[in-house]
Amino acid sequence: MMVSRVSVSFESTAARLFGRIAGIAGMVCSLLLFVPLVAVVVRGVNSSILNRGLGGFLNNWLVTLFKLHFGVDGITNGMLRGVALTDVVILLLTTAVGVGLWFVLKSTTMAWSIVGMVLPVLGLILLIATRLAGRSALMAAVLVFSLITLWSPGFGRMAPLIGIIAAVLLLVGDFTEPLHSKVIALLLVLGYAFLIAWYMLLGIKLFQAK
Repeated sequence: MMVSRVSVSFESTAARLFGRIAGIAGMVCSLLLFVPLVAVVVRGVNSSILNRGLGGFLNNWLVTLFKLHFGVDGITNGMLRGVALTDVVILLLTTAVGVGLWFVLKSTTMAWSIVGMVLPVLGLILLIATRLAGRSALMAAVLVFSLITLWSPGFGRMAPLIGIIAAVLLLVGDFTEPLHSKVIALLLVLGYAFLIAWYMLLGIKLFQAK
């Protein structure tokens, strides 16, 4: 995967360490999202491989949301209720990415970088409390960070634009969940693919930062 040559730099060794951790978190999150997508493409949307064993762990709410919109038999709105381990891990990894980004973006806009960093944490707290709401905070955090990095030197244009597209498409799919539309399912797939790319691009850039 090609990464923009525009460089990101940290002010201190400690910040660089957090950046490396954030980079690893971003790449791991990208892989966690990528595996279910491959399973759906290879085995088909009606495959039950994501409902058992390791596949069950790798499943996430965005895949379930896609299946709801696509109209897969046996998939109900109730399946979005509950605190799945994968969803928790993704929110925690996004928080780690947010901490690394904060060290870079605080000079651009301290307030909004804090908002982006805190959103996944608030989403996780809300998810644990309600067992349903809160996961949209991930897309909100992606949107906030993408908008900031779009105007911040060092990130180029590709990753921020990919993040903005991903966040908007996934939020549309999330907020229209009761409609169960195949058109929205397609938008979700596109947003999901862009989200995978965003995590990977950002993770590589943070990991390679000096």
